[in-house]
Formats: sequence, structure tokens, C-alpha cells
Amino acid sequence: MSPESTCPVCFRTSFILRGTNESRNAKEIDCQVCGQFEIGRMAELRLRGSEAPHMQLSAWIRWHQVRGAEPPRLMKDNLDLTIAALPSWTVSDRALELLKALALLTKRPGVSWKGNLHDDFPLAWAADGEELAFHLSALNSRGLLSVTTYNLDVKASVTASGWDAVERGSASIRPIAFVAMSFSKSMEDAWTNGLKVGIERAGYTAQRADSTPHNERIDQKIVADIRTAQFIVADVTEQKSGVYFEAGLAIGFGKQVIWCVRKDDLKNVHFDTRQFAHIEWTDYEQLASELKSFIVAIIGQGPVIQRV
Repeated sequence: MSPESTCPVCFRTSFILRGTNESRNAKEIDCQVCGQFEIGRMAELRLRGSEAPHMQLSAWIRWHQVRGAEPPRLMKDNLDLTIAALPSWTVSDRALELLKALALLTKRPGVSWKGNLHDDFPLAWAADGEELAFHLSALNSRGLLSVTTYNLDVKASVTASGWDAVERGSASIRPIAFVAMSFSKSMEDAWTNGLKVGIERAGYTAQRADSTPHNERIDQKIVADIRTAQFIVADVTEQKSGVYFEAGLAIGFGKQVIWCVRKDDLKNVHFDTRQFAHIEWTDYEQLASELKSFIVAIIGQGPVIQRV
């Protein structure tokens, strides 16, 4: 079988070539496993040179479809950054990601999702259909899904407990980004004109611990806000220990963390987190622009419409 007849990401044959974009020297692909995406020739050659399919990348593409985002573009200039930013979910994280996916796909209680173990395992960031079956069974046992299977076919619906988890718990799908950052006066413009603007341009609501009035203990509120946010933006400029704590807490909750730092402070980033890709910014408009692009590329365009 010719390599050109398989999907360059998952190496499966179940894909349709939608067309070509000659200006970008790219193909538009609709894969039954990965979903829709565009891939440049150099990026395709790079992936086809791999010894094994890149199933994390396949799941990342499929999740754009789940969230209703535009099909992603894989080009030689962004391929390495995209792969480096892919989350490394634990087994329990993957089960929660599957629960989120089915909540997003069914949209409301009482609606069932119908799928197939052979094609739909990327919904759980899984390696194959057997792993997807494991996560479906686990969620069914925990009372978060109601699942029936027949051979490879699956029918699943989110239970009342499952909806509670995706609306208020660790599997939250609310379009909110929690921002961990220094609260010093020198960073106020970075929040107002940079981080907040970039998140809102990407279609999400930006939230800090001080964004809304409350009568809770601040530590309890921070934990609750991180648990129910869809993802976290951690700006470590000024190297505040609380920001590192909140980012670590988010990682423990299985949340995607996007790291930022003012360029002149990059040299001071903590050793334990220096290996993560950081958005290095010098001015607020650059921060807003790059943050928006990063969020849309990694997580997908959010549903919140900016009001001008």
C-alpha cells in the first residue's frame, strides 16, 4: 500500500482528500479518525517519516471538531510547537476528556452519542479502540455515562452525575480561562491590555481570583476556579511562588496550562518548568496577539463572542 493512500497523522486509510491549497502547498484532509485538517507538504513528509502514527496529534485534531473550531493547519513552521504543547494525559485524565467530548457532542441531557470503537478512540486521547472501551466502561461504572455496546458500535449518554462533573467539576467544559499571575501594580496593564484581551479574542472568558466578588476564603476560591476552568494561563513574570503553585495545581487537575513570561524575565523561570514552551512577550499587544493564536491553535476557538 502506498504511503500516500494513508492519513499522514494516524496512518489509516479511511480519509478523503478534500482539495489542495496551492498557495500554501498544502492538502485539505478529512480523516474518519482524526477529523478535518490542513497539512503542508514539509509537515506531511516529517510525519510520514515517523516510525509510528502520532495518536496524540490525531486526538488534538479531532478535538478541534468536537469543540466546533476551525480545522487546524499543520505546517513546517508550527508542527514542532504544536507537538511540544500536546498534553500528556494520565489514564484518569483521558477518561475525563472522553466525558467532556461526549457532553460537547450531545449538548444536552437525554441525547445519546453513537460511535464506533474503531474510529472514535481519539475522543479519549486513546491509542486504540480497546483503550476507548476501557474508558467507556470506567465512566459507566462510576455512573457518569450510560453505555451500551454491540461489537464495535457504541451508544452512550451523559448521566445526571456526568453533567454535574462537566458543569461544576474537574471535567468542566465552561469556556473560562483562569489566569495565574503577579498582582503587582507593574503587571496590571499586562492583565488588562494583554492576557485578558488575548483570551477574549480567542473566544473565552478571562478570570482571575479577584475577577468576581466573593465571601469565600481566597485559597478555596482559587482551587474552585481552577477546577472549573477549561484551561489555565500562567504568566510567571516576577516569579511569584503562588503562580507556580496554581499552575501545578491545574496540572494536577488535568488542565491544559499555557505558560507566558516577559522576555527580560525568561532567564529567571524556575528550572522545573523551564522545559515548557513559553510565550515570551515584550509588549501588551504582542502578548494579546500571540496568546490568542496559541489558544486557538492548541485548544480551539472558543464560543464567547466579543462585544465591541
